[in-house]
Amino acid sequence: MTLVSAPRAPRVLLTADDPLETHLLRSLLRALPDPRPELVVAEAGTSVWNAALAHCDVCFLSFSCGVGLLATTLATIRTSAPGLRIVGMLGAQARFGDRAEIVQALQAGVSEIVFAPGVRVGTGPSVVRERYAPDESGLHHLAYFVDDLDATTAALAAVGYPLATAAATSSGLRFHFVDATTDLGHYLELYERNEHLGAFYDRVAAAASGWDGSDPVRIV
Repeated sequence: MTLVSAPRAPRVLLTADDPLETHLLRSLLRALPDPRPELVVAEAGTSVWNAALAHCDVCFLSFSCGVGLLATTLATIRTSAPGLRIVGMLGAQARFGDRAEIVQALQAGVSEIVFAPGVRVGTGPSVVRERYAPDESGLHHLAYFVDDLDATTAALAAVGYPLATAAATSSGLRFHFVDATTDLGHYLELYERNEHLGAFYDRVAAAASGWDGSDPVRIV
């Protein structure tokens, strides 16, 4: 992928509200050949994000925020930085939601989409990479809000579910992946609820409400 034609490091604004997706996109961009991109990671609408619009070359957008917020974000970009290149990103968790996320992107006006499920970065252990081979798919994790991240992680470790990864987003949101694959067949993702994530999962719950087994792909 060529981000800019000039022989300088491209300035990239990375906009994703899911911790795992942010980790994937950051790893993907840092694996590009030199000159390595200068990354700004920020949630849409924050002061850091608004300031970055003016000096970045490319904006990578996650589709997990929902079509309404995606449309609002794109409208802000067109007003504040009409020349900014916008790339919609489908991450590794999109195996069950490709169709819905593509529809979201097209409805919101994104014309350039990058697929990242097959990206393999590095050779060391990784909860992102090691669960499935590139040609495989399946349930990677279930996500839970907890009252106390460290206490919950310690309690799970005490009953045989060890911590696999501890990380944080650029906004300071800490999250843990706990390895429950032996008994449950998947990881557990833990984080403490905040307003932004709470609103996202409220939209997911609303889209699932009343589901009768038909129309499995929902736009949130």
